[in-house]
Amino acid sequence: IIMALSGGTSYQLLEKDIQMALSDNDVKALFFDVDSPGGSIDYMVSVTDIIYNARNGNKPLMTFADGLMASAAYHIGSASDYIVAANNTTQIGSIGVIMPPHFDFSKKYAKDDIKVTMFYSGKYKATPNRYTELSEDDKDYIQSKLDFIYSIFVDSVSKHRNVPVDTVNRDMAEGRIFIGEQAINSGLIDEILTRSQAINRLKEMI
Repeated sequence: IIMALSGGTSYQLLEKDIQMALSDNDVKALFFDVDSPGGSIDYMVSVTDIIYNARNGNKPLMTFADGLMASAAYHIGSASDYIVAANNTTQIGSIGVIMPPHFDFSKKYAKDDIKVTMFYSGKYKATPNRYTELSEDDKDYIQSKLDFIYSIFVDSVSKHRNVPVDTVNRDMAEGRIFIGEQAINSGLIDEILTRSQAINRLKEMI
């Protein structure tokens, strides 16, 4: 209910709606209207793959970015046939990965004479946690996971936009946000059109 009232959706609902539209013979094209800063990576790839695998079929797929299309939202939107920004101030990109900050309370607990004992099996099972200071090895482990997810993100954009990985890294990625024409020049989107212009363009694609 909250998502419906705020205009948002979940990955599960989005996947369901896309599958329904793709299987409905009365639906001639799909128009993804996006204004989102992104979100969790959970389930993101599944939804993206459904869109990408529907390309080159009998139903054109257009992503329309209005306001902001960043991070996971761009990952999903990039899978369509054609990407349009609403105007010259639309923000696109933020290809990158971030995790919530780690708060280290170990010195505070020590100062308050609080000793925390954790029991676990597996070297990294409790990494990270707020009770102990992160070692360099812990930091390397966490960073390696983020770097791996980042590589998946970059590889996906490379495939979706049909450009080399090096081009994505050089011109599109590193967490940068591109605005309007910048997003066209970097290769993140195809065109800047108003909503009505975008819908007319989609009709031409049908």
